[in-house]
Amino acid sequence: MLQKKAKGFKRKGVLNPFQRAKKWVNNPIKCQRRFVGVFYNRFKKKLNLDIIEAVYLSCLKKIYEKNKKNGLITLRGYFATTLYDMARMSRIPLYYQEKAIQELESRGLIEYDPLEFDKYDESTDACVMFKIKC
Repeated sequence: MLQKKAKGFKRKGVLNPFQRAKKWVNNPIKCQRRFVGVFYNRFKKKLNLDIIEAVYLSCLKKIYEKNKKNGLITLRGYFATTLYDMARMSRIPLYYQEKAIQELESRGLIEYDPLEFDKYDESTDACVMFKIKC
């Protein structure tokens, strides 16, 4: 039984974790649990921020497609559930989540927009607005 299982990994159409991760970069729904988890478990000591950014960016693009009005998203609602739940499920420490957001901001991919606070009445104090530049 054990030998069969070991051989099964090499079957045609079975991807190794790295190929699987590449395949799922553009699909945040599929990669929620495994994509970063695979890498995080393998490289706990040297976790590459680019991996997390790839996941964040793929999520941002999905969100941007859904509400294209003015490209505004909040850290609550959809954005919060997609990114933070995914990060929690994938066991990414909060430190890396914050780093990834800072990195995206410094690269000019998302832009913090405090002026948009006035447009949202509901608990604006806890809302953080970002403009996505995709």
